[in-house]
This record gives sequence, C-alpha cells and structure tokens, in this order.
Amino acid sequence: MSEQPPEGIRGAATSSHEDAEQAMARAMAHPIRARILFLLVDEPDASAEQIAERLGKPVRSIRHHLSELSKAGLVEPTKERKRRGVVERFFRVTAPPVVEDQQFAKLSIIERLNVCTQCLRQCYAVAADGLARGTLYARDDMGIVNQQAALDLQGWQEFVKVNRLAQKEVERVKSESAERLGLSAEEPIWVASALMWFELPPPGER
Repeated sequence: MSEQPPEGIRGAATSSHEDAEQAMARAMAHPIRARILFLLVDEPDASAEQIAERLGKPVRSIRHHLSELSKAGLVEPTKERKRRGVVERFFRVTAPPVVEDQQFAKLSIIERLNVCTQCLRQCYAVAADGLARGTLYARDDMGIVNQQAALDLQGWQEFVKVNRLAQKEVERVKSESAERLGLSAEEPIWVASALMWFELPPPGER
C-alpha cells in the first residue's frame, strides 16, 4: 500500500500544478509570448537574439518576455555562450503550449479570443509554409477534412469525445515514433496535424 503525502503537501502540489497550467493559459493569450512558445517547440535551444530575428521584434523586448516566461516556469535556460563579450542564453519550453479545459474556462472572453487567435495563426503559418514548399500535398495519403453539421446536445458531447480521442492517439503515435527513431537511422518525416471543434453561427447568420 503506497503512502499518501500529508494533506498540506498534496494541496500545495495540486495548487502548483494548477498555477503552472493557468500561467500557460495566460501566456498563450499574449501575442508575443505565445509566438515565443510556439517557436521554441519547433526550434529548441534558441536564444533571445535568434527569437528576435525570427519574430522581427527588438531583442530587449524578447529578453523581457523570456524573463517573464521563465519566472512562470514555462521556459528554462539550456546553455550559455559568450558572444562579442555578451552572455547569450538559450531556452527551451518546459511543457507543450497547450491550454487545458479548466484553465480555458477561467479566461475572460478577450483572453479566449487571444488564445484562439494565436493558435489559428500558428496553424495557418505551418500550413502556408507546407503549401509554399510543396510538402502539404506531396504525399498521396495526406488529408484535409472540413465537416459542418447540426447536432443535438448528445451529439455535441460525442463529437467532442471523438476529437479528444483522436488527439490522444496522435500523441501516442508521436511518442512511439520518437522511440523508434531513437533506435534507428531512419530519417524522420516531419508532419503537422490540426484538430478543431467549435460552435458555428446558424447558416442564416453567416
């Protein structure tokens, strides 16, 4: 029988976890910090100078946002190097930039709008890059599906569940592929997947 930590310790751990998730939600609602997090997922071990160049923002501004993200526990330094007499720090994310349901529910309408805007911008940027480079339509078994439907409440709940299961399956495939690639010399296939489920206005109001 495993020992349970004292109630106070359990409560502190839960609170700390919730604080980290809420910090992620707030960061994802910020136009610059969300872009930094997305960039660090694609390019781990990036410096403030590199991020500033990619985003077209002043280095001083990026350093400030990295400092705030670091205080929130969302990014962490990985290494340092001296360049022209200045210490250059490199960062990575501590967790994927994902906003969980409970944290999303606590956001204001404006913050929700900002989170969705940043996520959609990232999805569009990835798809546009694939379209421009020809990789989006290179494989015969690629897919783009856009479905719209009228559902009752039960149907909506099932619709959400099906999409969440698909999301979990994608995470499983990613994890297992990473393990196999780590044991082989096979070249990775870089892929993208976007899942969305949301309410539409009635047809007469679109």
